[in-house]
Amino acid sequence: MKKNSLIQSMGLIIIILFICCGKCAMDYRYPIKLKNNSNHKIDVFVADHNKGYPDTTLTSQRATVNIDIQKVHYEDFSLEYEKIFSYLPSDTLSIYIFHTDTLNKYSWAIIKEKYMVLKRYDLSLDDLRKLDYTVPYPPSSAMSNMKMFPPYNKEE
Repeated sequence: MKKNSLIQSMGLIIIILFICCGKCAMDYRYPIKLKNNSNHKIDVFVADHNKGYPDTTLTSQRATVNIDIQKVHYEDFSLEYEKIFSYLPSDTLSIYIFHTDTLNKYSWAIIKEKYMVLKRYDLSLDDLRKLDYTVPYPPSSAMSNMKMFPPYNKEE
């Protein structure tokens, strides 16, 4: 009888550990912090594995996140950073920055046609590590040697 009770208790403990560990693994996020240091609202689009560098044309649908003046948005990924980059074309993550006023004033078709981006960052995993996974707009001097369009300008 005691042996059965011990086996049931051990089984219960194993099930609880499995549930807890499984939940922790599923709930873990790998964030990229997008920081708006400008004096106007911005919208940000982070290209996924289906779209990105070297094909830097804008997608057919507007899928952006609005970030208020001097605020932060966390773009969460459920995969480890290395895994995310393994799915990307050219191992480069493209991040598009738009002025919110532009998105409000023009249709997405015009924005696409005229490529009305404030800035596009084309970042490697090493770039993100150097930035401690925090991507500012406007770009900081730490980004001066990183790929972006238009190119880095310290006057921004």
